[in-house]
Amino acid sequence: MGSTGLPRSAPSCLRGNRGQHQPCGSGSLPGLDPGPSLDADPVIDRVEVSAIGVRSSRVSRSFLNVELRVEPCSELDLERLLSQDLVPHVAAHHRERFALQGAGAATYLLAWRGHQNVGRATIYNESKYRPVRVTYPATAEINALEAYPQRQGIGTALIAAAESRAAHRRFPSIGLAVEPSNPDARRLYERLGYVLWGRGRVVDEWVEPRDDGDLVHRDPCDYLIKSLS
Repeated sequence: MGSTGLPRSAPSCLRGNRGQHQPCGSGSLPGLDPGPSLDADPVIDRVEVSAIGVRSSRVSRSFLNVELRVEPCSELDLERLLSQDLVPHVAAHHRERFALQGAGAATYLLAWRGHQNVGRATIYNESKYRPVRVTYPATAEINALEAYPQRQGIGTALIAAAESRAAHRRFPSIGLAVEPSNPDARRLYERLGYVLWGRGRVVDEWVEPRDDGDLVHRDPCDYLIKSLS
């Protein structure tokens, strides 16, 4: 896949299990220009959205009435996350993504209701997939998006925040990968304006830590892209 300096310790494309929105074609896609070198100055720091209607009996109405906000992870946020009783690979994910943000390679977005973290997503400054980088070198990419609880607009809010940030930094387009086994996530992306990039599937390579040795996954994913111009 080539070396991008991006981590491979977690799946990137949106999978069909665990109820999560984790992001996994020929010729140029109309309206999408690979574009010039990118302006990396940070702009959008926070996006706020209203809670939507209750769809799960497991979530209290008072919880859903708390303002949903999406903003880049701060050092205080990281300390708050790591103070919880997390399984090791989740804690490692938080540290890894915050380090990428500190290095200027990505933005680690967190969704909050009050003091409770309800979602996360990483925006890479370039695609982790070499075929996408070659064709659209100036495309931002949504990676490892998760929202909990589901069906409360959290994933949509994270995507909106990612798009706003990418657009203000003059990225001409933004993309993401989704497993074929996750049609619900793909329908959401298509409803939000994402289309197949037209150059076939990409392979999402990631490492699953296990007690008996790490397991390397290579998952074919559909790649979707959206013009921000």
